[in-house]
Parts: sequence; structure tokens; C-alpha cells
Amino acid sequence: MAKIALLGTAGADAKVKAIGNDRFAINFSIAENIPMKNKKDEIIQHTQWFNVSLFAKSDKMAKHILKGKKVFVTGSFRFSEFVNQTTGEAIKTNEIIADVVEPATWEKNEVSETEPEKIGDDMPF
Repeated sequence: MAKIALLGTAGADAKVKAIGNDRFAINFSIAENIPMKNKKDEIIQHTQWFNVSLFAKSDKMAKHILKGKKVFVTGSFRFSEFVNQTTGEAIKTNEIIADVVEPATWEKNEVSETEPEKIGDDMPF
């Protein structure tokens, strides 16, 4: 299992789903911009997208994961490949199962109500 740490920008507001027993699945995507040189030796930005899943006892973190906001994520990296049964197309996905999610910046006058969301032995799988 590969570990990863990313600082990226949320692509959309986080989606929250209750999964029972006071547990929540918080799903969102983040973009990481990587500067690269093109053939003309110009610096361009390459964007890499990652899907993130956080399993937590509270849904409070979701209110801080908003489109365009910077987010710091650490967790396990999982790569999957499957075949779409309808089209026969091979689909490749990447996902981070987050251990820690923190807003990279807080809004003015905003104070963290809790420690960063962490998961551990209570993962649903």
C-alpha cells in the first residue's frame, strides 16, 4: 500500500453520505498543479486530479472542503482498473483513502473546532 501526501485545490464541494453507526463518508476531488517545461522550454502547469474518500465520525470537515479551497491530504493511494460492462472500455481510476484532511488555509475569523479528521482502525472495510 502506497502512502501519499498532497496539497491541492478542491474541484467541487465535498459530498457527505451517512454510512451508519454515526459514521460518514466524505468524498471530494483535488487537483495538484505541477509545473513542467514544454518543447519550447516554457513553464506550463500540468494538472493531476485525485479522488479522495475520508471516513469519519463527524461530517464537520466537509464544510471546509469547498470548490477552489486549498486542502492538505495524507493517506493511502489506491489505483484501480476495470472494464465498463456496457461499452467494454477499460477505465482507470485513482483514489486516496485519507488518514488526515486539513484545510490549508482558514477563513478570516474562522477557528478550528476540532482536531483534523483522522481515521484508524474503525475503517468500514
